[in-house]
Formats: sequence, C-alpha cells, structure tokens
Amino acid sequence: MGVVFRFCIQELLAHLHRDAARNILFCFTNTRGTDYRPGDTLKTLKELLGKFGDIDLDATPNNWFCFDNEAFRFLARVMNKLPYTEVEITRYATSWTQSVEETLKLFNHENLNHPHRILHTLSVNDARRTIVTLGKPMAAFITEINNNINSMNEFKKKIADKDTMTEALRKDEVFQGTTLEQIGLDHPRTVCTADGCVEYLREDITDQHDEHKTRTRTNYKQLCHRQCTLTGIDVDAIGAKGLYNCCAMRDGRCKLCNH
Repeated sequence: MGVVFRFCIQELLAHLHRDAARNILFCFTNTRGTDYRPGDTLKTLKELLGKFGDIDLDATPNNWFCFDNEAFRFLARVMNKLPYTEVEITRYATSWTQSVEETLKLFNHENLNHPHRILHTLSVNDARRTIVTLGKPMAAFITEINNNINSMNEFKKKIADKDTMTEALRKDEVFQGTTLEQIGLDHPRTVCTADGCVEYLREDITDQHDEHKTRTRTNYKQLCHRQCTLTGIDVDAIGAKGLYNCCAMRDGRCKLCNH
C-alpha cells in the first residue's frame, strides 16, 4: 500500500464526522484494463477501511464507480485533427459509453439526496484544532508540574525527620511551587521560523531551594506582520497555506526577510 494513498484516506476520515461515511463514494479511473472494475486497488482499499471498524464504511458495487478517460483523450485527438482509425473509434466509443453510464449512475446515487450535517464535521475539526493548539502549552505545564512534584518530594524528605529540623529549615517550612501563565497578544502576528530569524535564549532560574537551573526559550525575533488580520489560521501553525495571503508575503516569500 502506497504511503500517499494511505495518508489521503486517513486524513479524509480524520477530518470528517462519522455520519459522513454513508455519503462517501469511490471513483476508480483508468479501469478499461480491468474491464471497468476496481482491480487490485479494491483489495488494498478494503484492507485500509477494515482498520476503521467503528465506522460503517466499505467499498461495494453500490458505492464504487469505474471510469476511463481515454475516450476524452481520443476526442482531443479528433478535435485537433490528428489521424485515427475506424478500429480506434469503435474501441473508444465503448469506453465513452461506459464512462457516461457510470457518471449518470454516480449523479443519481441515492446518497446524494441525503447530505450529512456539515455542522458535525465542523465540530470535529474545531475539536481537532483545539487539541493541536493546546499541545504546546500543555507540554509546558506538564513540565512545570513534574518539576513541582520533584521539588515537593525533596522538601518532604527534609522535614520527615524532626531531629534534623534546624532553625534555617524552620524558616523554609512553606513550600513554594511555580506555575505558568499564558498572556495572549492583542492581535495575531506573523513571524518567521527560519533559522536565521530565530534565536534560542537561555534563562537562569532559581527554585525554592536556591538551586540554579537553566531553560531554553525560543524567541521569534523577526516579525513579518505585527498585526495580521487573516482568519482561519491556527495559532502556532507553521507553514499554514492561508499565510500565503498575508500582506507581508510576495510570491510566497516574506517582503522583510525573504524567507
């Protein structure tokens, strides 16, 4: 099974609500060589769909359609006054008739009369977008939580033995943890993530035990568009297709940094 084929099917199903499965139709092209049947592709497709057992979706004669575009190519030959034979006319006429019949069958399919609720699919994509957006801040919070747990365990060990309670330790009986706060910007910004436009800053921090630690923070120093008004772009999305329409871009490259 090709990687691209598997990726396309999985991404399609990932972005659609499960109710849309009943409206999915399969179109096979270049099928004259297999007598206008799906051929070997059908087995591969069925194996992939079988992995989604919770979705009522299968490729059957009721929802697959087989075409061949060779008749269209032959028509282009005729229109361009290129040579052809009577045998070719007969062969391509059969292909044309078969493709027309399949097209009409597709357009008259009963599933086209019962559209699924688009709102359901939008809800799935909104949830997916929210989960992706939360990934980065959640990772930062989890790191700080683990640091707090480790520090708390160390603190508990120090106060577990009362015989070792010194005056200095008594002054430090209150545990002090750390937390994070995300401060949003007033407006979305378009920044460059190229190596030459990014710097990694090392920050020295001190915990409640006066132990010095170092952490790295990414600083996007190149602001391509300080106040971007584009809509439909996910937060922290890198290389989003919609950014091509940002006024800071020209032919897909930033006017300021040329990346």
